[in-house]
Amino acid sequence: MAEMNNKLDNGTLSEIKSLLWGNDLKDEVFSRWTQGFVFGSDERTALVQYEGGPCAVIAPVQGFVVKNALFGDKPCKDHTQLSENESLDLLVQALCDILVLISTNGYSVISLEEEEEPENNKSQSELSTESADCNKIDMDQSEAGQSSCKRSKLHVDQNVFHSRLRCTKCESEASVRKCLRENISAFTGPSGVLLYLYSIVLTKGIEQIRNEVEDPGEPLIHGLFGHGTQSLINLLITGKAVTNVWDNDKDISGL
Repeated sequence: MAEMNNKLDNGTLSEIKSLLWGNDLKDEVFSRWTQGFVFGSDERTALVQYEGGPCAVIAPVQGFVVKNALFGDKPCKDHTQLSENESLDLLVQALCDILVLISTNGYSVISLEEEEEPENNKSQSELSTESADCNKIDMDQSEAGQSSCKRSKLHVDQNVFHSRLRCTKCESEASVRKCLRENISAFTGPSGVLLYLYSIVLTKGIEQIRNEVEDPGEPLIHGLFGHGTQSLINLLITGKAVTNVWDNDKDISGL
């Protein structure tokens, strides 16, 4: 069962932005995170990253894609022959697996509200126009099979993006998988990595993440360079937003 398209209140948005980006979200850093989960055409299980930064999310998802391709319910005999739908099924399963790993009480799937706007109202439709352009870039580069893709610099209005965020609440693993499959175009679209990142934060819980990180005052994404912290990476890999790479306590010569 899913509760659809609730708008995020200003308080929740402010807390998410502070947790992820700190108090000064630079447009250049935000634009580098504005990409979707896109497979290369030469390797149908390999996700493409355009700029530095979102590897903290893309790399763990990539790991789960490979794990499912090799050891899932339907392991791939020849990954070079995967169809587009088969690749998307692997992506959906990977996104679902991570949400299940981190969830303690249900799931939150973030999407963008669809807008109906006047054709000539550029100020209100700026994000949609840029998204369409980015989609074209994604498609062209994916078809070209470029593993080290470059793209034109995007100028995404972060305020417009945040104002359009909507949250779908899911209670079971089956319902969240269904929700992800029905909305997979949003996650392969130009804001897909960001939408999944925000889904991760709300599914885990803002306060729970703050309780697990070493320094609650440090954002999960570096404000200047845009890379994710070890806590963010570990959250997606292990389900805990910790900086260490061992489980709980480590005994060192009895100390």
